[in-house]
Parts: sequence; C-alpha cells; structure tokens
Amino acid sequence: MMRGAAAAAAARRRLRRMRLTGRSGGARRNLALGESVGWTPIGGAVMDLLIERRERQLREAKEYPPNAKRTILDRNPSFSRMNLTYPFETDANYGNHYRNPFGLLRVGKVMEDLDMVAAHVAFRHCDDDDPATPPLDLVTASIDKIKALSPKPLGIDRNLHLSGQVAWTGRTSVNLHMELRAGEEPCLSSNFIFVARDPNTYKAVPINRVVPGTKAEKTNWEKAQKRADVLKAQGKSFLHLSQKGLLEEVGPEGFAWCQEQLAESETLSQLPSLGHKRNQVTMAQTKTQMTSLCMPQDQNIYGKMFGGTLCRRAYELAFCSVFSFGGCQPNFIEVDRIDFLTPVEVGSILRLDSQVLHAGQHASGQWVVFCEVRASVLKPEQGESHTTNTFTFTFAVENPVATVFPGNLEEAWKGWKCRQALAELESPLLV
Repeated sequence: MMRGAAAAAAARRRLRRMRLTGRSGGARRNLALGESVGWTPIGGAVMDLLIERRERQLREAKEYPPNAKRTILDRNPSFSRMNLTYPFETDANYGNHYRNPFGLLRVGKVMEDLDMVAAHVAFRHCDDDDPATPPLDLVTASIDKIKALSPKPLGIDRNLHLSGQVAWTGRTSVNLHMELRAGEEPCLSSNFIFVARDPNTYKAVPINRVVPGTKAEKTNWEKAQKRADVLKAQGKSFLHLSQKGLLEEVGPEGFAWCQEQLAESETLSQLPSLGHKRNQVTMAQTKTQMTSLCMPQDQNIYGKMFGGTLCRRAYELAFCSVFSFGGCQPNFIEVDRIDFLTPVEVGSILRLDSQVLHAGQHASGQWVVFCEVRASVLKPEQGESHTTNTFTFTFAVENPVATVFPGNLEEAWKGWKCRQALAELESPLLV
C-alpha cells in the first residue's frame, strides 16, 4: 500500500534528480525524464518504481554477454500483483489531483494511473532476475475495454483501491487485469495487453509463463484465453469500404439502414435548416479537435509518450464533445478496445479529432452517446502524419439528444456497429 502525500512527494523529488543513460548491446539510450509536474501521486510513485528497477538492471550489467539467453520461468499471479490506495478520506492532496470541476472523480487521471500500474506489474512478471540478460522492452499493445462498474458516477468522498495482476500470458504477450474498487464494490475494470521486445533487435521474445493457483485466478485465466481468441479473429480494417464490402460486413438489414441514413444525411446537407426543426445533425457537425505538443514530462522510460496519457487526453476531449452535444454532464460507461498502433515521440504534435458516431435511447430509457476520438501524430519537419490510436467512448446522458447521421460509407458502418452495441449494452448506470 502507498499512502499519504509524503511518499508521493519523495518519489517526485527522486525523479527530478534522475537522469538515466543506459547501454543495451552497446547502443546508448537516453532515458532522461523531465519534472513530473503533471503526474498524480499514484503515477509519480509508480513511475519511481519503474525507473529504479531499470536503473538497477542497467547498473548491474554495464555490458551484456553476446547471445545471452533468458530463462523462461513459471510464476503465480501473486508474484507481481500490486495494490494501491487512493486515501481520499484522509489526504486532501489526493482529492486535489483527482477532482473534476463537478466534484467527482477525474476518470482520465485514473486511466493514466492504470497504464503505469499495469506497466509495473508486467515488468515484474517478465523479469528473469538474471543480471546477465538485458531487460526486456515492454510496450502497451492494446487495452481491452475500460468499463465503469459502479451504479453511479464515482466521487472522491471515499477511499478507492487500485489493483493489478497478470491474468494470462501468451508466448510473447502478457494480459493484466486491472480493477478499481471502493471497499468490496467494483468501480472500474480493464485488461491491458503488453508485448515483449528484444531491446537490440526489437523482435518479439518469449516471456515468463503465468501459472494460476486459486479458483479466481484460474477463472481469470480462462476468460482471458477466450478473449485472446476473439481478438485474434478481429483486427480487420474498414477505412475504405465499398458498397459491396459494406453489404458483406453488416448484412442486408444493416445495409438498408446505412443507405437510409446516408440518404437522410444528403437531405440535411442540402437543406440544413431542417436539421434544427427535426433535431437532426450530421456527424461532421459534432466534430471537435484538440492539438498539443508532446512534452518531455509525458514520456515513459523509453522516451515515448505514455499510453495512459493518450487515454486521458482522448477521454477528456470525448467528455467535452458529448457535453457540448447533449447539453448536460455525461457519465462515463466504457471505452472500447484501444490498439496502440505506433509510438508517439516527444516533440511530435498530437492532434485529437472527435465526433459523435451514434446517439439513441437504451432499453432502460436512458440516452446513450457513442463518441470516437482519433489520435494523429504530426511531424511538420518531415512532412509526415499518421494515426496512432482510435478510441470509442460510450457515455450516458439525462437529456434526449439529436439523431446523428453519417456522411459516408465508413461513418455509416461505424454508426451501425454502435447501434448494435447499444442494443447489447449492459451497465449499472443504465437501470
């Protein structure tokens, strides 16, 4: 357990003094970190642990033997499990870090913490404890949904407990189950997937196996195995759909719905004044954008931007978008699977574009809004830009909202998928 502001402050002081330069197969890597001005107490303390671990590994082996072979170990989930507490009841400093303007929990900051804690657990599990082998590079490959489990929006009036442990391992990847609780009540859950890379070749390398012991650990392992099989079957890109491709993906019913939506969208574009009378908008009318420079304060131990930081920024833009669209404060339900396609370099320009994909009434009577955020990296000096992440957030709102229409085949397909998701959506917030 980590409690109180003292430990966090000490961690931040140590981080400010640290400037690591390590060797990996003779290639120098600068691990300089800026001041942790933006980190939360939890994030700062966990980052300190990550850096201390890597500093120790680099200190113990200045030069690694050529062709050093790693030993693959069997480890129980308890070996690397981590438990942390947000002491909101006793420490006002924590409340200052995690309070949003409405006096509730700042969910984006918790997403940032989730990534840091997951990284620490992954490193602990994958370490072979052999100073003769170089430390592995572990990167966040994807986040398999972050879901709210509490029947009401989370506040900061009671202590919260964050835990993380290994649920499943593949040959070169590790799946970590993360959970936020208030006492015994689950509040938030997610699964983070990290992949291991050789620090010299950056090729995938085998990692330690997880051996579940308790009944709960075995259940988590089975669930993660089934989910891994499902995710392998996915991953197809639908960025450039043809009419035939759309029909194959959504079927006759979905295709007819998409065609109807596109026809209505064309009417709105030709007669925009009708949109206000009918309470209808196009997806293009819901777009918002945020652009920022990636700073050294946001980097991980590899000098790249933290995946958790991207999640926080995307969440906060989506929140603002849905707030503007719905006219009332939205409540977070979940964010769908997030794939981290490429790393984000410090010094790059990060552009986030959001738009509402679908809005409708749930079977419970609550109104639900689906919002997409696309993260792009811009490199003006090289004349390059590319998409690094796409997020799909789901929020509940109290007010009836406008009907949203797509402007092209890709948007129509996304709207159909969200319409299906709405019909299947289950959440304690939707009662």
